[in-house]
Amino acid sequence: GARDQRMDEVLFYKTVAVTIKTPERDGSSRQGRVSVHVVAKTMTSPVHRTELQVRLTCEDDAFFLYTLHLSEEDFQTLKTQQGLLVDFTAFPQKFIDLLQLCLHSEASEQPKFLLHFVGDSQHGCALLSIVEANPFKHLTHLSLRFVAGNDTAVKKYLAECLSEANEQNAVLRERFSSMENDLSMRLSRSDETLKSRTVELESLRAEWTSHTNSLISKHTQELAAEREKSLQALTESQRRIEEDKRDAQRCYQTKAHDYETKIGELQATNKELTEHKYKAESTIHELKTRLSSSEEECQRLQQDLQTLRTGNSTLDATCHDRDKTIHQLKTRLAVLEQEIKDKEDVVSRTSSMLQTTSEQKVKAEGLLEQRERDVAKSESTVKSLSSEVMKGNEIIRRLQSELKSYKDKVKLKSVVTTKQEMLIREKVDNRHCVVVLTSGCYPFFAGQCN
Repeated sequence: GARDQRMDEVLFYKTVAVTIKTPERDGSSRQGRVSVHVVAKTMTSPVHRTELQVRLTCEDDAFFLYTLHLSEEDFQTLKTQQGLLVDFTAFPQKFIDLLQLCLHSEASEQPKFLLHFVGDSQHGCALLSIVEANPFKHLTHLSLRFVAGNDTAVKKYLAECLSEANEQNAVLRERFSSMENDLSMRLSRSDETLKSRTVELESLRAEWTSHTNSLISKHTQELAAEREKSLQALTESQRRIEEDKRDAQRCYQTKAHDYETKIGELQATNKELTEHKYKAESTIHELKTRLSSSEEECQRLQQDLQTLRTGNSTLDATCHDRDKTIHQLKTRLAVLEQEIKDKEDVVSRTSSMLQTTSEQKVKAEGLLEQRERDVAKSESTVKSLSSEVMKGNEIIRRLQSELKSYKDKVKLKSVVTTKQEMLIREKVDNRHCVVVLTSGCYPFFAGQCN
Protein backbone atom coordinates (compact mmCIF):
# COMPACT_ATOMS: atom_id res chain seq x y z
CA GLY A 1 0.00 0.00 0.00
CA ALA A 2 2.83 2.44 0.83
CA ARG A 3 4.57 1.49 -2.44
CA ASP A 4 1.32 2.07 -4.39
CA GLN A 5 0.88 5.49 -2.80
CA ARG A 6 4.40 6.42 -3.73
CA MET A 7 4.02 5.20 -7.31
CA ASP A 8 0.35 6.05 -7.88
CA GLU A 9 -1.44 9.39 -7.61
CA VAL A 10 -5.16 9.26 -7.00
CA LEU A 11 -6.73 12.10 -9.03
CA PHE A 12 -10.45 11.40 -8.56
CA TYR A 13 -12.54 8.94 -6.56
CA LYS A 14 -16.26 9.69 -6.31
CA THR A 15 -19.63 8.14 -7.01
CA VAL A 16 -21.44 9.58 -10.04
CA ALA A 17 -24.94 9.07 -11.41
CA VAL A 18 -24.93 7.24 -14.74
CA THR A 19 -27.44 5.96 -17.31
CA ILE A 20 -26.68 2.27 -17.97
CA LYS A 21 -27.83 0.83 -21.31
CA THR A 22 -27.71 -2.88 -22.26
CA PRO A 23 -28.24 -3.43 -26.04
CA GLU A 24 -28.68 -7.19 -25.59
CA ARG A 25 -31.78 -6.45 -23.43
CA ASP A 26 -33.80 -4.62 -26.15
CA GLY A 27 -31.87 -1.39 -25.54
CA SER A 28 -33.43 -0.77 -22.14
CA SER A 29 -31.75 1.63 -19.77
CA ARG A 30 -31.69 2.21 -16.05
CA GLN A 31 -30.31 4.77 -13.66
CA GLY A 32 -27.51 3.79 -11.33
CA ARG A 33 -24.49 5.08 -9.49
CA VAL A 34 -20.94 4.13 -10.38
CA SER A 35 -17.72 4.80 -8.48
CA VAL A 36 -15.12 6.38 -10.76
CA HIS A 37 -11.53 5.87 -9.63
CA VAL A 38 -8.93 7.86 -11.64
CA VAL A 39 -5.27 7.11 -10.93
CA ALA A 40 -2.12 8.40 -12.61
CA LYS A 41 0.52 5.62 -12.59
CA THR A 42 4.19 6.44 -13.05
CA MET A 43 6.40 3.57 -14.05
CA THR A 44 10.20 3.81 -14.05
CA SER A 45 11.18 0.36 -15.37
CA PRO A 46 12.04 -0.71 -17.89
CA VAL A 47 11.42 2.86 -19.22
CA HIS A 48 9.95 5.94 -17.52
CA ARG A 49 6.39 6.48 -18.65
CA THR A 50 3.02 7.65 -17.27
CA GLU A 51 -0.24 5.82 -17.67
CA LEU A 52 -3.80 6.91 -16.79
CA GLN A 53 -5.96 4.22 -15.21
CA VAL A 54 -9.70 4.60 -14.78
CA ARG A 55 -11.74 2.00 -12.92
CA LEU A 56 -15.52 1.75 -12.76
CA THR A 57 -17.15 -0.16 -9.90
CA CYS A 58 -20.58 -0.38 -8.31
CA GLU A 59 -21.32 -0.87 -4.63
CA ASP A 60 -24.60 -2.68 -5.45
CA ASP A 61 -22.90 -5.15 -7.81
CA ALA A 62 -19.61 -6.64 -6.60
CA PHE A 63 -18.89 -8.14 -10.06
CA PHE A 64 -19.26 -4.80 -11.86
CA LEU A 65 -15.68 -3.99 -12.84
CA TYR A 66 -14.49 -2.09 -15.91
CA THR A 67 -11.00 -0.70 -16.37
CA LEU A 68 -9.22 1.60 -18.81
CA HIS A 69 -5.44 1.84 -19.26
CA LEU A 70 -4.61 4.88 -21.32
CA SER A 71 -0.97 5.42 -22.25
CA GLU A 72 0.41 8.41 -24.13
CA GLU A 73 0.41 6.42 -27.40
CA ASP A 74 -3.21 5.34 -26.87
CA PHE A 75 -4.13 8.95 -26.11
CA GLN A 76 -2.73 10.13 -29.45
CA THR A 77 -5.04 7.67 -31.22
CA LEU A 78 -8.00 8.83 -29.07
CA LYS A 79 -7.14 12.47 -29.77
CA THR A 80 -7.11 11.87 -33.51
CA GLN A 81 -10.36 9.88 -33.50
CA GLN A 82 -12.37 12.30 -31.35
CA GLY A 83 -10.72 15.61 -32.32
CA LEU A 84 -9.44 16.54 -28.86
CA LEU A 85 -7.59 19.81 -28.42
CA VAL A 86 -5.54 19.04 -25.30
CA ASP A 87 -2.38 17.10 -24.79
CA PHE A 88 -1.81 14.03 -22.61
CA THR A 89 -0.62 15.99 -19.56
CA ALA A 90 -3.76 18.20 -19.48
CA PHE A 91 -6.21 15.41 -20.38
CA PRO A 92 -6.68 13.96 -16.83
CA GLN A 93 -7.69 17.33 -15.38
CA LYS A 94 -10.09 18.04 -18.29
CA PHE A 95 -11.64 14.59 -17.83
CA ILE A 96 -12.06 15.26 -14.10
CA ASP A 97 -13.63 18.68 -14.87
CA LEU A 98 -16.23 16.96 -17.05
CA LEU A 99 -16.97 14.49 -14.23
CA GLN A 100 -17.38 17.44 -11.82
CA LEU A 101 -19.87 19.04 -14.23
CA CYS A 102 -21.86 15.79 -14.23
CA LEU A 103 -21.85 15.80 -10.41
CA HIS A 104 -23.06 19.40 -10.28
CA SER A 105 -25.86 18.70 -12.79
CA GLU A 106 -27.32 15.87 -10.68
CA ALA A 107 -29.28 18.31 -8.47
CA SER A 108 -31.22 19.89 -11.37
CA GLU A 109 -34.42 18.44 -12.81
CA GLN A 110 -32.98 18.53 -16.34
CA PRO A 111 -29.25 17.81 -16.05
CA LYS A 112 -27.07 19.46 -18.65
CA PHE A 113 -24.15 17.01 -18.40
CA LEU A 114 -24.82 13.25 -18.34
CA LEU A 115 -22.83 10.01 -18.12
CA HIS A 116 -23.92 7.25 -20.51
CA PHE A 117 -22.63 3.72 -19.98
CA VAL A 118 -23.28 1.25 -22.79
CA GLY A 119 -22.17 -2.32 -22.00
CA ASP A 120 -21.46 -5.13 -24.45
CA SER A 121 -21.24 -8.44 -22.56
CA GLN A 122 -20.59 -10.48 -25.71
CA HIS A 123 -17.32 -8.68 -26.45
CA GLY A 124 -16.47 -7.96 -22.80
CA CYS A 125 -16.24 -4.17 -23.20
CA ALA A 126 -18.23 -1.04 -22.52
CA LEU A 127 -18.36 2.57 -23.70
CA LEU A 128 -18.50 5.47 -21.20
CA SER A 129 -19.63 8.79 -22.80
CA ILE A 130 -19.87 12.27 -21.31
CA VAL A 131 -22.83 13.99 -23.04
CA GLU A 132 -23.99 17.61 -22.93
CA ALA A 133 -27.73 18.00 -23.45
CA ASN A 134 -29.01 21.13 -25.22
CA PRO A 135 -32.33 21.98 -26.90
CA PHE A 136 -30.96 20.97 -30.32
CA LYS A 137 -29.12 17.69 -29.72
CA HIS A 138 -27.04 15.60 -27.32
CA LEU A 139 -23.41 16.56 -27.83
CA THR A 140 -20.83 13.90 -26.87
CA HIS A 141 -17.68 15.50 -25.47
CA LEU A 142 -15.72 12.32 -24.77
CA SER A 143 -16.16 8.55 -25.24
CA LEU A 144 -13.86 6.09 -23.51
CA ARG A 145 -13.81 2.35 -24.16
CA PHE A 146 -13.48 0.20 -21.00
CA VAL A 147 -12.66 -3.47 -20.73
CA ALA A 148 -14.79 -5.69 -18.53
CA GLY A 149 -12.90 -7.43 -15.80
CA ASN A 150 -12.39 -11.21 -16.27
CA ASP A 151 -12.63 -13.69 -13.43
CA THR A 152 -9.02 -13.15 -12.45
CA ALA A 153 -9.38 -9.36 -12.45
CA VAL A 154 -12.67 -9.53 -10.54
CA LYS A 155 -11.18 -11.92 -8.01
CA LYS A 156 -8.14 -9.67 -7.67
CA TYR A 157 -10.41 -6.63 -7.24
CA LEU A 158 -12.54 -8.48 -4.69
CA ALA A 159 -9.41 -9.65 -2.93
CA GLU A 160 -8.17 -6.07 -2.82
CA CYS A 161 -11.56 -4.92 -1.50
CA LEU A 162 -11.55 -7.72 1.06
CA SER A 163 -7.98 -6.94 2.07
CA GLU A 164 -8.83 -3.27 2.36
CA ALA A 165 -11.96 -4.14 4.34
CA ASN A 166 -9.91 -6.42 6.64
CA GLU A 167 -7.33 -3.69 7.13
CA GLN A 168 -10.06 -1.20 7.91
CA ASN A 169 -11.70 -3.77 10.19
CA ALA A 170 -8.41 -4.35 12.02
CA VAL A 171 -7.87 -0.63 12.37
CA LEU A 172 -11.40 -0.21 13.65
CA ARG A 173 -11.04 -3.17 16.05
CA GLU A 174 -7.81 -1.74 17.40
CA ARG A 175 -9.44 1.65 17.72
CA PHE A 176 -12.51 0.16 19.40
CA SER A 177 -10.34 -1.91 21.76
CA SER A 178 -8.36 1.13 22.85
CA MET A 179 -11.59 3.06 23.22
CA GLU A 180 -13.09 0.20 25.27
CA ASN A 181 -10.05 0.08 27.58
CA ASP A 182 -10.12 3.85 27.90
CA LEU A 183 -13.83 3.84 28.67
CA SER A 184 -13.39 0.97 31.19
CA MET A 185 -10.70 2.92 33.00
CA ARG A 186 -12.86 6.03 32.94
CA LEU A 187 -15.83 4.01 34.22
CA SER A 188 -13.82 2.55 37.13
CA ARG A 189 -12.49 5.99 38.02
CA SER A 190 -16.01 7.34 37.80
CA ASP A 191 -17.30 4.55 40.11
CA GLU A 192 -14.61 5.32 42.67
CA THR A 193 -15.34 9.02 42.42
CA LEU A 194 -19.08 8.30 42.75
CA LYS A 195 -18.52 6.24 45.90
CA SER A 196 -16.40 8.95 47.50
CA ARG A 197 -18.90 11.62 46.46
CA THR A 198 -21.73 9.46 47.88
CA VAL A 199 -19.98 9.24 51.27
CA GLU A 200 -19.36 12.99 51.23
CA LEU A 201 -22.99 13.55 50.25
CA GLU A 202 -24.26 11.44 53.13
CA SER A 203 -22.10 13.31 55.63
CA LEU A 204 -23.14 16.65 54.11
CA ARG A 205 -26.75 15.55 54.18
CA ALA A 206 -26.53 14.64 57.91
CA GLU A 207 -24.74 17.89 58.67
CA TRP A 208 -27.26 19.79 56.62
CA THR A 209 -30.18 18.07 58.40
CA SER A 210 -28.86 19.01 61.86
CA HIS A 211 -28.05 22.52 60.69
CA THR A 212 -31.49 22.82 59.11
CA ASN A 213 -33.20 21.66 62.34
CA SER A 214 -31.25 24.17 64.42
CA LEU A 215 -32.06 26.93 61.90
CA ILE A 216 -35.72 25.95 61.90
CA SER A 217 -35.96 26.16 65.69
CA LYS A 218 -34.01 29.42 65.72
CA HIS A 219 -36.10 30.91 62.94
CA THR A 220 -39.29 29.71 64.63
CA GLN A 221 -38.40 31.67 67.76
CA GLU A 222 -37.32 34.68 65.71
CA LEU A 223 -40.52 34.40 63.67
CA ALA A 224 -42.62 34.39 66.85
CA ALA A 225 -40.77 37.46 68.15
CA GLU A 226 -41.10 39.18 64.80
CA ARG A 227 -44.75 38.25 64.64
CA GLU A 228 -45.28 39.86 68.07
CA LYS A 229 -43.41 42.95 66.95
CA SER A 230 -45.36 43.02 63.70
CA LEU A 231 -48.65 42.73 65.67
CA GLN A 232 -47.65 45.67 67.87
CA ALA A 233 -46.50 47.65 64.86
CA LEU A 234 -49.75 46.80 63.09
CA THR A 235 -51.81 47.99 66.09
CA GLU A 236 -49.80 51.21 66.26
CA SER A 237 -50.12 51.67 62.49
CA GLN A 238 -53.91 51.15 62.68
CA ARG A 239 -54.14 53.74 65.46
CA ARG A 240 -52.09 56.21 63.44
CA ILE A 241 -54.11 55.46 60.35
CA GLU A 242 -57.35 56.15 62.23
CA GLU A 243 -55.97 59.45 63.51
CA ASP A 244 -54.72 60.37 60.03
CA LYS A 245 -58.09 59.36 58.65
CA ARG A 246 -59.95 61.62 61.12
CA ASP A 247 -57.57 64.50 60.34
CA ALA A 248 -57.98 63.88 56.63
CA GLN A 249 -61.79 63.86 56.99
CA ARG A 250 -61.72 67.16 58.87
CA CYS A 251 -59.38 68.65 56.27
CA TYR A 252 -61.58 67.26 53.51
CA GLN A 253 -64.74 68.75 55.02
CA THR A 254 -63.01 72.13 55.38
CA LYS A 255 -61.77 72.03 51.80
CA ALA A 256 -65.17 70.82 50.59
CA HIS A 257 -66.85 73.80 52.29
CA ASP A 258 -64.30 76.16 50.74
CA TYR A 259 -64.80 74.57 47.36
CA GLU A 260 -68.59 74.86 47.68
CA THR A 261 -68.19 78.57 48.51
CA LYS A 262 -65.88 79.06 45.52
CA ILE A 263 -68.29 77.11 43.32
CA GLY A 264 -71.17 79.41 44.38
CA GLU A 265 -69.05 82.48 43.62
CA LEU A 266 -67.96 81.04 40.32
CA GLN A 267 -71.54 80.18 39.39
CA ALA A 268 -72.64 83.77 40.18
CA THR A 269 -69.70 85.10 38.16
CA ASN A 270 -70.54 82.69 35.38
CA LYS A 271 -74.17 83.82 35.37
CA GLU A 272 -73.10 87.46 35.25
CA LEU A 273 -70.63 86.74 32.46
CA THR A 274 -73.34 84.82 30.59
CA GLU A 275 -75.67 87.84 30.82
CA HIS A 276 -72.86 90.10 29.63
CA LYS A 277 -72.22 87.63 26.82
CA TYR A 278 -75.88 87.70 25.74
CA LYS A 279 -75.92 91.50 25.90
CA ALA A 280 -72.69 91.69 23.96
CA GLU A 281 -74.03 89.26 21.36
CA SER A 282 -77.24 91.31 20.98
CA THR A 283 -75.16 94.49 20.74
CA ILE A 284 -72.92 92.85 18.17
CA HIS A 285 -75.97 91.70 16.22
CA GLU A 286 -77.46 95.22 16.35
CA LEU A 287 -74.14 96.76 15.34
CA LYS A 288 -73.86 94.25 12.49
CA THR A 289 -77.38 95.21 11.37
CA ARG A 290 -76.54 98.92 11.60
CA LEU A 291 -73.27 98.27 9.82
CA SER A 292 -75.08 96.37 7.06
CA SER A 293 -77.67 99.18 6.67
CA SER A 294 -74.90 101.77 6.80
CA GLU A 295 -72.98 99.86 4.13
CA GLU A 296 -76.13 99.70 1.97
CA GLU A 297 -76.78 103.43 2.55
CA CYS A 298 -73.12 104.15 1.80
CA GLN A 299 -73.38 102.14 -1.41
CA ARG A 300 -76.57 104.00 -2.35
CA LEU A 301 -74.93 107.35 -1.56
CA GLN A 302 -71.94 106.34 -3.67
CA GLN A 303 -74.34 105.58 -6.52
CA ASP A 304 -76.08 108.96 -5.97
CA LEU A 305 -72.69 110.62 -5.88
CA GLN A 306 -71.73 108.91 -9.11
CA THR A 307 -75.04 110.03 -10.65
CA LEU A 308 -74.42 113.61 -9.48
CA ARG A 309 -70.91 113.45 -10.86
CA THR A 310 -72.33 112.30 -14.20
CA GLY A 311 -74.97 115.11 -14.06
CA ASN A 312 -72.33 117.70 -13.21
CA SER A 313 -70.18 116.42 -16.06
CA THR A 314 -73.18 116.82 -18.39
CA LEU A 315 -73.87 120.32 -16.99
CA ASP A 316 -70.20 121.20 -17.41
CA ALA A 317 -70.34 120.06 -21.01
CA THR A 318 -73.58 122.05 -21.55
CA CYS A 319 -72.07 125.14 -19.88
CA HIS A 320 -68.98 124.75 -22.02
CA ASP A 321 -71.13 124.56 -25.17
CA ARG A 322 -73.15 127.61 -24.05
CA ASP A 323 -69.94 129.53 -23.26
CA LYS A 324 -68.64 128.61 -26.67
CA THR A 325 -71.93 129.84 -28.27
CA ILE A 326 -71.81 133.08 -26.23
CA HIS A 327 -68.18 133.59 -27.28
CA GLN A 328 -69.21 133.14 -30.90
CA LEU A 329 -72.12 135.59 -30.46
CA LYS A 330 -69.83 138.08 -28.77
CA THR A 331 -67.40 137.75 -31.65
CA ARG A 332 -70.25 138.29 -34.15
CA LEU A 333 -71.50 141.27 -32.10
CA ALA A 334 -68.00 142.76 -32.15
CA VAL A 335 -67.90 142.29 -35.91
CA LEU A 336 -71.33 143.99 -36.26
CA GLU A 337 -70.26 146.83 -33.98
CA GLN A 338 -67.15 147.25 -36.09
CA GLU A 339 -69.34 147.36 -39.23
CA ILE A 340 -71.62 149.98 -37.57
CA LYS A 341 -68.57 151.98 -36.61
CA ASP A 342 -67.35 151.78 -40.18
CA LYS A 343 -70.81 152.94 -41.39
CA GLU A 344 -70.76 155.81 -38.90
CA ASP A 345 -67.32 156.76 -40.18
CA VAL A 346 -68.75 156.75 -43.68
CA VAL A 347 -71.67 158.91 -42.48
CA SER A 348 -69.19 161.20 -40.71
CA ARG A 349 -67.11 161.46 -43.82
CA THR A 350 -70.25 162.04 -45.86
CA SER A 351 -71.37 164.81 -43.47
CA SER A 352 -67.97 166.41 -43.69
CA MET A 353 -68.11 166.13 -47.39
CA LEU A 354 -71.61 167.72 -47.32
CA GLN A 355 -70.34 170.55 -45.16
CA THR A 356 -67.45 171.08 -47.50
CA THR A 357 -69.84 171.06 -50.42
CA SER A 358 -72.04 173.66 -48.71
CA GLU A 359 -69.06 175.88 -48.03
CA GLN A 360 -67.96 175.45 -51.60
CA LYS A 361 -71.48 175.94 -52.93
CA VAL A 362 -70.78 179.49 -53.77
CA LYS A 363 -67.51 178.66 -55.35
CA ALA A 364 -68.88 175.60 -57.19
CA GLU A 365 -72.42 176.58 -58.23
CA GLY A 366 -71.77 174.95 -61.49
CA LEU A 367 -71.23 171.74 -59.80
CA LEU A 368 -74.28 172.00 -57.48
CA GLU A 369 -76.52 169.81 -59.38
CA GLN A 370 -73.84 167.22 -59.58
CA ARG A 371 -73.25 167.52 -55.86
CA GLU A 372 -77.00 167.31 -55.16
CA ARG A 373 -77.13 164.10 -57.10
CA ASP A 374 -74.16 162.92 -55.10
CA VAL A 375 -75.96 163.99 -51.92
CA ALA A 376 -79.08 162.17 -53.00
CA LYS A 377 -77.04 159.08 -53.60
CA SER A 378 -75.34 159.53 -50.27
CA GLU A 379 -78.70 159.93 -48.51
CA SER A 380 -79.98 156.77 -50.10
CA THR A 381 -76.82 155.07 -48.95
CA VAL A 382 -77.29 156.46 -45.43
CA LYS A 383 -80.86 155.20 -45.38
CA SER A 384 -79.78 151.71 -46.38
CA LEU A 385 -77.00 151.85 -43.78
CA SER A 386 -79.49 153.03 -41.15
CA SER A 387 -81.76 150.10 -41.91
CA GLU A 388 -78.80 147.73 -41.62
CA VAL A 389 -77.78 149.34 -38.30
CA MET A 390 -81.30 148.86 -37.00
CA LYS A 391 -81.21 145.21 -38.02
CA GLY A 392 -77.83 144.82 -36.23
CA ASN A 393 -79.21 146.45 -33.08
CA GLU A 394 -82.20 144.09 -33.19
CA ILE A 395 -79.84 141.08 -33.49
CA ILE A 396 -77.73 142.40 -30.61
CA ARG A 397 -80.82 142.80 -28.41
CA ARG A 398 -81.96 139.25 -29.27
CA LEU A 399 -78.50 137.82 -28.48
CA GLN A 400 -78.37 139.74 -25.21
CA SER A 401 -81.76 138.29 -24.19
CA GLU A 402 -80.56 134.74 -25.04
CA LEU A 403 -77.34 135.37 -23.10
CA LYS A 404 -79.40 136.54 -20.12
CA SER A 405 -81.62 133.42 -20.26
CA TYR A 406 -78.48 131.23 -20.40
CA LYS A 407 -77.02 133.01 -17.40
CA ASP A 408 -80.30 132.53 -15.50
CA LYS A 409 -80.29 128.78 -16.31
CA VAL A 410 -76.66 128.46 -15.22
CA LYS A 411 -77.42 130.33 -12.01
CA LEU A 412 -80.42 128.03 -11.37
CA LYS A 413 -78.26 124.92 -11.93
CA SER A 414 -75.63 126.32 -9.55
CA VAL A 415 -78.34 126.79 -6.90
CA VAL A 416 -79.62 123.22 -7.44
CA THR A 417 -76.06 121.84 -7.25
CA THR A 418 -75.43 123.78 -4.04
CA LYS A 419 -78.62 122.38 -2.49
CA GLN A 420 -77.62 118.84 -3.52
CA GLU A 421 -74.18 119.31 -1.97
CA MET A 422 -75.76 120.56 1.26
CA LEU A 423 -78.10 117.52 1.27
CA ILE A 424 -75.13 115.16 0.71
CA ARG A 425 -73.17 116.90 3.47
CA GLU A 426 -76.08 116.38 5.89
CA LYS A 427 -76.33 112.68 4.98
CA VAL A 428 -72.60 112.24 5.30
CA ASP A 429 -72.63 113.85 8.75
CA ASN A 430 -75.17 111.21 9.90
CA ARG A 431 -73.03 108.26 8.64
CA HIS A 432 -69.46 107.84 9.72
CA CYS A 433 -68.59 105.25 7.12
CA VAL A 434 -68.50 107.80 4.19
CA VAL A 435 -66.79 110.73 5.95
CA VAL A 436 -63.48 110.27 4.19
CA LEU A 437 -65.06 109.77 0.77
CA THR A 438 -67.36 112.82 1.11
CA SER A 439 -64.60 115.00 2.55
CA GLY A 440 -62.52 114.19 -0.52
CA CYS A 441 -65.35 114.75 -3.04
CA TYR A 442 -66.83 118.02 -1.64
CA PRO A 443 -63.98 120.29 -2.75
CA PHE A 444 -64.21 118.76 -6.21
CA PHE A 445 -67.92 119.55 -6.52
CA ALA A 446 -67.37 123.00 -5.07
CA GLY A 447 -64.62 123.66 -7.62
CA GLN A 448 -66.77 122.37 -10.51
CA CYS A 449 -69.74 124.51 -9.48
CA ASN A 450 -67.59 127.59 -9.06
